[in-house]
Amino acid sequence: MITLAVKRSVAVTLFLVGIVAVGIFCIQKFNVELMPEFKVSMAFITASYPNASAEEVDQKITVPLEQLLKEDQDITNVSSTSSKESSSILITFKSNVNLERKIQDLQTQIDASRSVMPAGVRSLAVTDYNSSMGREPVIGFSVLGAKGDESFLQRIEQEIANVPGVAEVDFLGSNVKEIHINLNSQQLTTYKLATSDLLNSLAISPMQTIGTIQEKGKELQLVVPEEQYTVAAIEQIKIPTKDGQFVSIRDIADITIVSNEEKNLYTVNDKPTIGFSVAKDSNANIVEVTDAVIEKIEALKGTLPEGIDIQIGDNAGIFVKDSIEQVTNNLIMGALLASAVLLFFFKNIRILLIIILSIPISIIMALIALYFSGQTLNVLSLAGLALGVGMMVDSSIVILENIIKYKQQGYPIFEAVKQGSKELRQAVIASTLTTIIVFSPMFFIGDLTSITIPFALAVIFTLIASLLAALTIVPMLSYKWIGSEKVVIQNDAKWLSWLTIQYQKVVKWSLKKRWVPVLVTLVLSIGSLLLIPVIGFEAETVEDDGRLYIDAFLEGELSEDELLLLMKQLDDAIEPFDDVIQVKEKSVEQDFISYFIQLVPKSERKEQLKEIIAQVKQSLVPSSMVSLYINRESLQVFDANQERRIDVTLSGTNYEVLKALTEQVTLFLENTPGITDIDVPGISGEPQLKLVVENALAAKYGLDREQIVMQMQEAVMNDEVMHFSENETDYRVYVNYANRQTDTMAFWENLNIQTASGDHIPLFAVASFESTHGPISIQRKGFKQGITVRATVANTEQSDEIINEFNQMLEEIPFPPEYGYEFFSFDTGDEELITKLVIAVVVAIALVYAVLAIQFNSYSQPILIMLAIPPTIIGVVLGLLLTGQPLSPMVALGVIILAGIVVNNSILLVDYINQHKEEHWDRTRVVVAAGKERLRPILMTTLTTVLGMIPLALGLGDGASLQQPIGIVTIFGLTVSTVFTLVFIPVMYTLFDDCTNFLKRLSKKVTRKPVIKQKTAA
Repeated sequence: MITLAVKRSVAVTLFLVGIVAVGIFCIQKFNVELMPEFKVSMAFITASYPNASAEEVDQKITVPLEQLLKEDQDITNVSSTSSKESSSILITFKSNVNLERKIQDLQTQIDASRSVMPAGVRSLAVTDYNSSMGREPVIGFSVLGAKGDESFLQRIEQEIANVPGVAEVDFLGSNVKEIHINLNSQQLTTYKLATSDLLNSLAISPMQTIGTIQEKGKELQLVVPEEQYTVAAIEQIKIPTKDGQFVSIRDIADITIVSNEEKNLYTVNDKPTIGFSVAKDSNANIVEVTDAVIEKIEALKGTLPEGIDIQIGDNAGIFVKDSIEQVTNNLIMGALLASAVLLFFFKNIRILLIIILSIPISIIMALIALYFSGQTLNVLSLAGLALGVGMMVDSSIVILENIIKYKQQGYPIFEAVKQGSKELRQAVIASTLTTIIVFSPMFFIGDLTSITIPFALAVIFTLIASLLAALTIVPMLSYKWIGSEKVVIQNDAKWLSWLTIQYQKVVKWSLKKRWVPVLVTLVLSIGSLLLIPVIGFEAETVEDDGRLYIDAFLEGELSEDELLLLMKQLDDAIEPFDDVIQVKEKSVEQDFISYFIQLVPKSERKEQLKEIIAQVKQSLVPSSMVSLYINRESLQVFDANQERRIDVTLSGTNYEVLKALTEQVTLFLENTPGITDIDVPGISGEPQLKLVVENALAAKYGLDREQIVMQMQEAVMNDEVMHFSENETDYRVYVNYANRQTDTMAFWENLNIQTASGDHIPLFAVASFESTHGPISIQRKGFKQGITVRATVANTEQSDEIINEFNQMLEEIPFPPEYGYEFFSFDTGDEELITKLVIAVVVAIALVYAVLAIQFNSYSQPILIMLAIPPTIIGVVLGLLLTGQPLSPMVALGVIILAGIVVNNSILLVDYINQHKEEHWDRTRVVVAAGKERLRPILMTTLTTVLGMIPLALGLGDGASLQQPIGIVTIFGLTVSTVFTLVFIPVMYTLFDDCTNFLKRLSKKVTRKPVIKQKTAA
């Protein structure tokens, strides 16, 4: 390859021109986003069952649906939650399943099973988990001065929906009106009517086809059109009575028309207005979509009537654009710093240009590979390229430095290129492969793969491209540009010569006092490991984009006072940060409240986003009726304080058995000192009234239990019964009882129930009520019901002892077959993540060993080379402590990368010793010479990588939080490892050599045959 590149330089040049052309095409086609798309093989089954309790939902919807899933071999896990009026089942499939086809098959199965479901079940559907999580808004805007002008607002909605890449446009704060039909129970009794009589009259008859008729030889289809309601028509609806008379709705109810602004409110900076939220298609470029939407808005502004204006609010495209620009700037700055290192060492523009030209070519080849592998251009993939900039010149530097060395020794340029490249070809291939191989575990670490794969592929493609550049472009350009006699290559600078001499003295002294560097390295490495718990762990790095989302999902219907109290709680949590809030958008819907807050740039505020999030969490108290989410992360009850929590989930097949086991566990918790706030939401639940139907009495009136229950459901429901449009205004119709008549038991006991003959009887004639308690929600996992017991460890200093004591108590409980418990504490999820990351690091190190063993055809030398890894821990811990960074997945990613990088210096040293030890040099002379000859390339490669990572480590600009830990770990880990490697590895080489020689001598003694002396005859 090297010789071919030199002799066929025209072909290589044309090939590179073609690469650049293809690269330009790919860059233009790249999909740009902030983070890579997070995809998992999961789906939701959701269903709603109005007015049903959690127990009824569980038995009539959740359990039958789970039975459909039991035999599916592609399913790995099923968990479900049955709550009041709703069922949700989360299904996890095998990673290699065709998710789209699987969802279609499940939907077909569920549709076929609807016949066994209760009649009132609604919205039974299977949803892709990724699509439900991925339709987040990318831009929002508000229309000022147009409230009530529905036709104008709908035109704007349609214009934005037609923008390429827009998937959905949501209308916020619309002027939908509600028609409330407030029933009078006395009038219903007077006319002998039930709720069902009114509901039947309100039912909209769909369009029907009667048949066909013939007219003048033509066949005409006869249809009855769908009823079209108006407000006036609603008021004129007649209801038939048993006596054959007709009663209008106004005779039995009061009709009021109200605006639902309280239930459908949208404000910007506390001012009511109309808003639009725009979501992009999953395959669309977020920057292009947001720019196109803004362009369309600017065009619409020129056509707006006087007094109407459009203001843009949330715009995710700006942050993505700024983040990509910042990472690109970091990449360019890293390349410039690396180039400065080369100029500093070589002091020759031609030599500098040889390396510099290899950088863009390598980046372009990496971008082409990323494009055709289906990756997007995001912060992580660009961070991988930025990391690659520092490392991509390593191979080129090593090859070029060796070519220059031969040139300085008087070799003809062709021989210098040939010998210099050939001599270190194996070393640079081994170095590149060890760095590449460490990324293999990143493809198999569970949920993190969607984040790590783009980064890993960017680095892998960059390194492969840089290796090809080092073995082709560098030799070719070296032959063309430094072969002339006019090109003067200066010898080492005085400072480098002085440093080399001092380094040789240190190595010689270390070889005489070998135990000193070994002991120092060992003590510092172990000490650094002991300091790791002090650093702390953070499972997720919060990117400070200044965007704060607070979402509140209402699990049940709240009264107006409760709704206002909840909004006040949310407003009070945000109020302390009013001085750093640029935009505050609030959206209130029937069962959902959301806040979007855009903070001022982080350079203009003291608190970081994660600190603000922590303070908001402490101000909010979730309840059983409200699910709170802060920046899409669920807020649990125990998040409001800093104490440690315990969760014990008991699972089994029978609820009553589980309840008995739960009582024993609760008793143990109560008797464990230091445990407080014991809560069992699955049992304590909410108060309920149990309807007991007297079947014998009901049968006398031609009624059964289901008919009575259905009439009760119709009476208690407060849902929308119909909707229609008139004059471009939407109306929603609700039926309920007026003046809080339903708040007394007497009302329900006297509720009119229609018999089979059409007569009406009071409910107490056939049924009665019993007070009881029922669970707020019922959890299932793996087709088994579960009850979770929660508690708080008040004394955090003794938390481990308290939790261990409680765990031992749990083991004493005799659990029946098919029953068990899952015990975990607050940081169980973190421990699982840490375990995965540690395994990934260990696997990476094992793979590095395998690659080195193959390259050097030795079992022992890879161990020697990899001894450069332990000192890395010293630098990593030191860097994290000095910068205040916690351990995180990004830090683990940096450590994995270091495992592949730091061995490169060892490879250069050991490779030189291996090449020259056959020349019968004295061992000390060879080891010292290895350090002397490889000092300059080691310093150059280390400095280019370290300086190339400085922009990332500084964490400047948007989108830097994810990359900063990698930069810090790489800089400190590589710097410290290099210092130790230059002394520690030569010493360890001699120790390994002594051990090898000792084993050889021992083997000869063991295998030596005894000499048998034969006696000769006298």
